[in-house]
Amino acid sequence: AAPKVEKSGDNTVVTLVLKGAKDPKAGSGLGSAISIIEEKTITDAVAGAIDISDIHLEYFDCTIIATLDASGNVIGLSVNAPCILSLTAMGGGAEVGIECYDEFTIAY
Repeated sequence: AAPKVEKSGDNTVVTLVLKGAKDPKAGSGLGSAISIIEEKTITDAVAGAIDISDIHLEYFDCTIIATLDASGNVIGLSVNAPCILSLTAMGGGAEVGIECYDEFTIAY
């Protein structure tokens, strides 16, 4: 979809909605715009406690909102990236919904 651009006082707010993806990689495609949960993060968290396999992350549409000041500097950025984590653990399948949200304020 096309970006939505709105004025908010002296600021400009740009909203982008990016198409979701299954198992995106950091630095490529969707993973170049949002923070991706990597398989290693999940496996390291449970290392030695439980065996897990068949790890997949399916991201739904992701919303990025950037706020620019009157000079065009990005002063705020929020990223909402909902996904479903699916995996196999202890012989059974599991799915968990995760709401990944990042928010940044930038000062010049």
